Amino acid sequence: AFDQTATPAPTPGDALAQAIAGLPVVVPRAVPIELAPDTGARAVVELEASERRWGETQWLGPITGQGPRPEPNIGRDWVDGPWPIVVASEANGARTVIVGGPLWFADRLVATGAAPGNAALLDASLTWLGGRDDLLAPNADARAVPRIPALSPSRRASVRWSLTLGVPVFVLLIGAAWRVVRG
Repeated sequence: AFDQTATPAPTPGDALAQAIAGLPVVVPRAVPIELAPDTGARAVVELEASERRWGETQWLGPITGQGPRPEPNIGRDWVDGPWPIVVASEANGARTVIVGGPLWFADRLVATGAAPGNAALLDASLTWLGGRDDLLAPNADARAVPRIPALSPSRRASVRWSLTLGVPVFVLLIGAAWRVVRG
């Protein structure tokens, strides 16, 4: 799926989920985690299904960049969400946090600030795993960065042409006006 960003909502009574609520968490190549009943496991972050988000079962093409842009295959892919991608569990005094994606803490996401929820998730998970629930709070340093929404093909073409032709024509007109004024 192309949209691999989830923004968790605050979950009353779940300190771990509240610590990252409202921050975008990006989990590239996310793998849904199946929650077994009666295990005490709970979803902390879930991906909702959409036109740009589904559970891809054939990762070879999208990973290598070969082939056409993937589209959801109704008979093969998971198209009904939500899917848990971050799960927390507590049983017999032991705590576990599982993230269903190998690149969730990659430098390109965390160091660039593209996914502030990922760094907050690591901080909150370590605090929760250490049994320090009293120290869990929304991270003051993490904040969502405004993003430019995806442009439609026609809008992208108009921006491209205005930058390619509009700027040189504007400079030419300024030069012509300068020539007329200065003589």
